[in-house]
Amino acid sequence: YDGEWHKFSFYMDFTLNHAYIWFDEENETLLNYTCRSLSLCTTSPTGAGSHFLLQGNFAAQNPNDVAFHAIDDLEIWDSLKSVSGVTPPTLDTATISSNGLVLTLVFDETVYQGSGYDDSDWDIDASVTGSNIGMTYVSGDGTDTHVYTIASEIQDGETVNIDFNGDTNSEEDGDGDDLEAIVSDAVINNSEQFELPELLSSTISANGSTLTLVYDVVTSQGVSYNDSDFDLDASVSGNNISIVYVSGNNTTTHIYTIVSTILENEIVNIDFNGDADSIENPIGGDLVTIVSDPVVNNSNYETDPPVFTGSGPTSALTCDVDPESKTLTATTDEAATVKYDTSDVAYDSMSYTFDTTGATSHSHVLSGLACDSSYTYYLRGMDGNGNKSGSSEVVTFSINAADPGDVQDFSGCEFNAVGYNQ
Repeated sequence: YDGEWHKFSFYMDFTLNHAYIWFDEENETLLNYTCRSLSLCTTSPTGAGSHFLLQGNFAAQNPNDVAFHAIDDLEIWDSLKSVSGVTPPTLDTATISSNGLVLTLVFDETVYQGSGYDDSDWDIDASVTGSNIGMTYVSGDGTDTHVYTIASEIQDGETVNIDFNGDTNSEEDGDGDDLEAIVSDAVINNSEQFELPELLSSTISANGSTLTLVYDVVTSQGVSYNDSDFDLDASVSGNNISIVYVSGNNTTTHIYTIVSTILENEIVNIDFNGDADSIENPIGGDLVTIVSDPVVNNSNYETDPPVFTGSGPTSALTCDVDPESKTLTATTDEAATVKYDTSDVAYDSMSYTFDTTGATSHSHVLSGLACDSSYTYYLRGMDGNGNKSGSSEVVTFSINAADPGDVQDFSGCEFNAVGYNQ
């Protein structure tokens, strides 16, 4: 007995020391065999065979004597059945409970968890919840109905399949026949757990013109979707601001452009009033109505032009060694690009841009100036949002006349009777 009962017959030839074995009905063949007492028999031939040799000379021995004792010591295992003799158990049904957490397996006969069994021999794949979902045995070993808990809650409407990849002696019937591998067998999904998609966050970009919506699951635009299902209300820019879809359908993140640019520090809320089948998850769960959900406003966009908080020079300058080179300076209340001109014209018409500009402190080295002269310059700025000064910052200064007592530096000059050349 090796887990199954086998009927077989012996024919013994005491002259040739052979013992022949025949199996009836199931046409079985020996795969392995040995003798508990090697002094009485030998295991030849090796591997599958139909007979073995007795050890020693048993000619003329009494059949009830030593030879039968040798057969009594013979141990046979791993016999090979013909195909007609193997009837493995089959899985009739696999059913998920209404709470989505219990799986019931029903077999066509009593099934046992053998020495090779492990819960990981089973897993299920669900169209929304995911693949390779584990299950934990609860009850039913030694019956035709086995019950498991499912590691992840299965939702209503999901398509679910089951896999079994157990080794030998994992799930087996009373005859030791093993349950064969199962690949993607359909599971009856009776789950009544129906989760709806949820909008986790709404965020406006730094330029105030892009809206990013992030959901808790993959969502898609259903047959009734329209951009007008969404709108924004902003404390300054106004209410019912439209958005236009850009990208992200069938993902968790949807991107839109905002028709009106949202300003810095505005309070913004989002509304959703879509019908059924507007925004939905893969099992048809619809996004519910949203009324005035707060939006994260990261906009740094504003419409005020930069304001000059200082400029110079503000007083008369000395006619020094290098009167032609004086520095024009300015400061603004925000980062800006400053330009200047000798005429009061619009920003875009100004001829010169400061050497150092783009932040809040600006400077520019002037050239071609002369002593005993007055100068007026007009300054305007533009911030990063394109807001430009509507009026000019006016800088007026003079350079004093040269002092007769000033010592001039004539090094490098060549004098003659008429003047000098440098």
